[in-house]
Amino acid sequence: MSVIKYCSVFSVSAVVLFSASNFAQTNDPEQLMHERHENFETIGESFKAIRDQLRSGNADMAIIATSAQTINTLAQELHTWFPEGTGPETGIETEAKAEIWQDKDGFNAAASRLVEESGKFATLASSGDASAIMGGVQSLGGACKNCHDTYRVDDD
Repeated sequence: MSVIKYCSVFSVSAVVLFSASNFAQTNDPEQLMHERHENFETIGESFKAIRDQLRSGNADMAIIATSAQTINTLAQELHTWFPEGTGPETGIETEAKAEIWQDKDGFNAAASRLVEESGKFATLASSGDASAIMGGVQSLGGACKNCHDTYRVDDD
């Protein structure tokens, strides 16, 4: 594992912690939607980093643990990323379906599942137990898919 890649994961985590705590400091729908998109991109990049490490045959547990913590930190803020007026009705391109606002209880339950699974996974990741992490990554991925299937526009 190169030092540059290792450092970049920690840099992303520092940015994530800053951006998560500063989400919704504006009322501009376009800015909120952009920040939401960037946070989801970071979750995706973190999940990819975990999977790449697990597939490498020589996983760097520090990268896995840091990426898992990034996902968990962002997941805990997810429920704040969808204020009224930031959906498809804006005319701004978004992968968020109107169902997010139409089915608040269902969406909140899906978001809560991600918080729960990402918390469990962050604990597993910090253990350094590769076999437990392999099993946990499937549950984490399932929590992501659970929400995507209902509340995200399929981008195929």
